[in-house]
Formats: sequence, structure tokens, C-alpha cells
Amino acid sequence: MSDIRDRVRSEPDIFLRLTQNSMAVAKSIRENFVENTLELAGKLRENLESNSLDGLTIKKLANNQNRRITASFIDGGVGEADIFFRVPLIVRGGIFRIKEGERDLEKRETFEFFPVLIGDLEGGEKFGNDYSSVIRIIIELCSILRVLHDSKYQDVNLIMLHGPLLYRLSAYTDHWFFENDIDIMTQTSGELVQEFREDCKSCTVYKDSWCGIWKEQKKVRANCFISFLLNKAIKESPAKNIDLVGVVERASATEISRDIFEKMLHLDADLSIKFLGRSVDNYSNDAEKIVKSANFTDSLIFSIVLNAGEYLSFYAAKERYSGFSGPLEGFGKRLPRVSYTYLKSVDNTMSIRVEFPKDSDKDGQKDALLKVYEYSRLLPNYAFPVGLDIADKFAKVPGWLLEAYRKYIMFNFGRLALDKELDQQELQKILMFYYLHQRDFMLRPKS
Repeated sequence: MSDIRDRVRSEPDIFLRLTQNSMAVAKSIRENFVENTLELAGKLRENLESNSLDGLTIKKLANNQNRRITASFIDGGVGEADIFFRVPLIVRGGIFRIKEGERDLEKRETFEFFPVLIGDLEGGEKFGNDYSSVIRIIIELCSILRVLHDSKYQDVNLIMLHGPLLYRLSAYTDHWFFENDIDIMTQTSGELVQEFREDCKSCTVYKDSWCGIWKEQKKVRANCFISFLLNKAIKESPAKNIDLVGVVERASATEISRDIFEKMLHLDADLSIKFLGRSVDNYSNDAEKIVKSANFTDSLIFSIVLNAGEYLSFYAAKERYSGFSGPLEGFGKRLPRVSYTYLKSVDNTMSIRVEFPKDSDKDGQKDALLKVYEYSRLLPNYAFPVGLDIADKFAKVPGWLLEAYRKYIMFNFGRLALDKELDQQELQKILMFYYLHQRDFMLRPKS
């Protein structure tokens, strides 16, 4: 326990986060908050090492540095232009491939990206805040399938996705697309949609009449299509001897913490007094209240508990299968099972969440996890796989492109005015709204 105290105090970034959390907790527990958190982390580590928390334990990475592979890193980016309000204009996915040990640069590294203009899509809830996110997820999953099917990626051993393998799809229930939209996003000519329709025949979640209406109107539920793509990718990856993994950069989930804290309360009821200022009322509810009141996350907790090169044994995801209701009730059955772990790559950095298909090969999981660790140590101050960092930078829509699009729109306003489709007064109102609708610092009144 003293080892954790000494280590965390020598890790200024982690210690600062704890100190920030202490400023937001109730005054009655603020004074000893940091010490109580470190004490809790010490006890948690002892219980994990003794395997007394229902199978969860701490593991250390095995060294296999001689194994050279070819890896593909996948990420998506969204470009938004701020004209009269922020509007997503373009979404693109990128694939960065690198062959370890190759000296020829052209053979060692390749990159390609796939842009989709949102204006080319006809269907969907375009004014939803997460509309572009749904498109990005579809493009990223299609990029995985491209790596699996395209012969130029036939030497790939590992696919690493920037983000989780599976999102909580209940948040995207309202989104849908026309079949033609799917063809544009996936850059196919109906083959993938046809395969999706065949896959729907095995679905036991919906009534035929309900799905029949959508098929007749040539519409596709976003959730259904994302589920189809993900299941397809997870099924085909092992057939190609490719390990599939998702890496979450800024994990904010609390699923494991709530589970663990409930078990810890059973072992030490005084934790409720230290973090809630009262005795235990309800173990499950109190565990959730501790997590919320202290602003704990799984990533923060395991940043304290784990040493560099250690990870938590795999935990089966549960929460992301919840939240479905109405016609979508039971949809979680259509989703692949995912398990995940937290890995600490470098001292004084937050742990990262690494996700795998639950039934994937165990040796493959360990090999992929080691590669996540090795690639992360190439960015010691950031501790995130360098290949994903490169893919992220390339997939982002460049500012010059968005600025050009913004100027193109404003140019067309001027052209309309010259063609007398807009009179001078209408144009002045539009320009005034454009330049003054934002709260710009230069427009603040002087005190």
C-alpha cells in the first residue's frame, strides 16, 4: 500500500487529477480524500493480486519483442464548418498500414482515406447532434472490412481501431439511411446492402411486418447496419488470422469501478463513511454514489492501481447492450460480445482501455495487447499507440478544406446578389447575421 502512495506522489499528472477531484467532493470528506483514495487503491490492488474479486486480477505483459508484424490503424474524422451555425460537412475514414522491419519506405508505410460528403446523403436525422458520429462509425467499420478483403492488405496481422469496438448503440436508435446512402458511405454498388438484407432474415428481434416496411421504403436502420458490419468484421478477422482490437484514448466509463466498489464495500464497510460520510445503506447504490461523488472513472482508478506494463484481466462489457426499448427491445442479442481491459503503458500517464471480441483467440489477445503497449511507449509523454496517432492526424479533415468550403458558400451568397436573386437589403441581413451571431471577444462591450 505504501508503494502506491510513493508511486502516485511521484506521478504529478495522476496526483493532480486526484487533487482536482478532492476540490469538488463534499466538505465533510475533502480533507482526507486523497489519502483515502490511495488507501482504497492499495486495498484494491491487494484484492486483485489475491484474486478475491470474482476472477479479476492484475496481469503483467509477457515480452515478445522479436515478433514483427504488419499492422493497420483505422480512424475517422468529422469536418464541421462554422457558417451560421456549426454544420458537419464531410466525414472520412483513414487506414494507416505499417510493416515492421521493412527498410523501403514505400513498402513499409501506406495510407488511404475515404471521404463522404454529408450533402450527398439523402436520408437520416441530419440535424441530430450525433448524425456525423453514426456515419463515422459506419465508415470506420467499412475500413476494417476493406483491410480484410483488399489484396494489398493481405500481409496484415493486426487491425487496431481508434475507439471502442462497440458503442452503446441505443443512443443512435433514431438514425436511419436510404439504401443509396449506404452505397455512398461504403463505396459499393449494392453488394453490401444485399448481404445485409440476407443477414436480416436470421434476425429474431423484429416482427417481419415491421422490418418489411423499412425494406419496402429502401431504408436501413443505422443500428442494424452497424451491428451487421461489426459482426461481419469479427467473424472474418480470425479466418484471415488477423487480430482485431479497439483502443480508447480518453476512457470515461465507470462500469468496472461500480462493480468493484460494491465488492469492496462488502469487504470494508468503512469505505462508505470515508467517501459518503455515513454508514452503508445499500451496497450497489452506495458504490454508484461513491463513483459519482468522487468523479472516479475506471481509467483513473487503474492508473493508480496498475504499474507500467500491467493490465487488468479481461472484463465482459454489459452496459453497452442496454437502453433499447420499443421495437428495438432485445436488440442487444444481435450485438457481438465484447470484453475489455485497462492497460498502463508508461508511468505518470492515464491507463487506456483496450477492447477485443470476447471469443477471440486468447494468445492473439495477449500478442495484440503487447503491441498496443509497445506502440504506446513510442509516445512516452502521451502513452497512446503511435500508429493510431498518425491515423488520427491523417483522418482529420484539414482546416483549409473547411475554410475553402465556407468561402464557397459565402461566394454563392454574393453571386445570388449579383444575379439579383437577393436584393442588397437581404444580403446585408445575411452578412450581418453571419458576422455578428457569434459571441466574439472583440464585440464584447467595454466595462
